Amino acid sequence: MARGEIYVGDLLSEAWAAFSRNAGAFIGATALAGIGLIACALPAVVPLALADELDWHDPVGQLALSWGAGAAMAVYAELVTLGLLRMSLAALRGQQVAAGDVLRATDVVVPGLVSGLIAKAIIVFGMLACLIPGLLFACSSALTAPFVADKRLLPWPAIQASRAAAEERRLSIAITFIVAYVVVIVGAAVLCVGLLVAAPLAALMVAGLYERLWPRARPEA
Repeated sequence: MARGEIYVGDLLSEAWAAFSRNAGAFIGATALAGIGLIACALPAVVPLALADELDWHDPVGQLALSWGAGAAMAVYAELVTLGLLRMSLAALRGQQVAAGDVLRATDVVVPGLVSGLIAKAIIVFGMLACLIPGLLFACSSALTAPFVADKRLLPWPAIQASRAAAEERRLSIAITFIVAYVVVIVGAAVLCVGLLVAAPLAALMVAGLYERLWPRARPEA
């Protein structure tokens, strides 16, 4: 398929082919992601669940523990999201990948978190002001994370690059992300075990979309 052309069916087919070639690595990476998220949550979930048995009734301490666990989960989730995107891009480019690659995006975690917060704040403001601008910006900024993961762009340049790449392709981007979310939802419905396949497929679809559109970004972005 020529770069710049977007057919969701082709993206899904490409994603499945890349997953099939690297199934062990992607399943292992998704398992690592899930185990890490559980590990981040347990230090808060267990004490809070046993608060009565432990006779622990300190609301400030409980709130701090909850927020701490939430922050740890957010940072870890960003790490594995960016790592999975890098893995997906490598697989689509014919490079070898390993399960541990999902944890090797530490160099872009901070830009990823900041760019995500900026984009979400603008989307929320746009939707509160008027629904359409928020939705348009959501589509325009959808490739921010791949630009951070692949090009190591700082937050605002990554958002600008995503907007430039997405110009006049917002509908195709929206359809692609809707299909990717449906894939994840279906995977989660299969006792969550399906996520071991669904999550990598969704990441591969987003990576494939990025591969077609990133050359459209302005060089200065």
